Amino acid sequence: MSSSNTKKSHQLLKRAKEVIPGGVFGHYKYAIRDDGPVFFSKAEGSHFWDVDDNEYIDLMCAYGPSILGYNHPEVDEAAKTQYGLGNTVSLASPVMIDLATELVDLVDAADWALFGKNGGDSTSLAVMIAREATGKEKIIKVRDGYHGVAPWMQPEGSPGTLSSATDQVLTVEWNDLDSFEKTISDHPNEIACFISSPYNHPAFRDNELPQEGYWKRCPPSVRRMELF
Repeated sequence: MSSSNTKKSHQLLKRAKEVIPGGVFGHYKYAIRDDGPVFFSKAEGSHFWDVDDNEYIDLMCAYGPSILGYNHPEVDEAAKTQYGLGNTVSLASPVMIDLATELVDLVDAADWALFGKNGGDSTSLAVMIAREATGKEKIIKVRDGYHGVAPWMQPEGSPGTLSSATDQVLTVEWNDLDSFEKTISDHPNEIACFISSPYNHPAFRDNELPQEGYWKRCPPSVRRMELF
């Protein structure tokens, strides 16, 4: 960052709060600092500039999708070409088949690809598939693990959620294999799946790596109990 002046950002934030809850959407509204940026003006490669013309390196990669950097020429050219053919049309585009084929070829464990407009939709669809395939209702998740904002992923008692949204969700502690083993043993033939990211990705806290051997011990337990 070339400067800590963020006056314009916070003037815009004041305006935004008059018409948008919290001023901005998503996680960032909980992480806004008095001296931090809020609104960007442009982005290029791994950098972006805020409305006060301060330059930053974006280690967040727009929360994931911009891993190739902003304004990548090949990505932008492909997007412009497809956009020129029509945007949000009532039918599917043949490029969907091309992408699905590429993904299935790339991921050894994938027999097919299913698309969602965001991560929350994708995780909810994955849970629905697991429940349908197993005929079981309960799922296991890691405490504070983030998989979207659907009601089933919220902590029990979260504002605006019904108890019925989470009463089939079992919670285990991250890196606690004993807790995981006990949970699946306490609920035989009731659990459809275990949902977790490769490393713990809690909202509003530091990420946590798995302990050595965690992912070597987890899969056998999952397979033994016929979980997804």
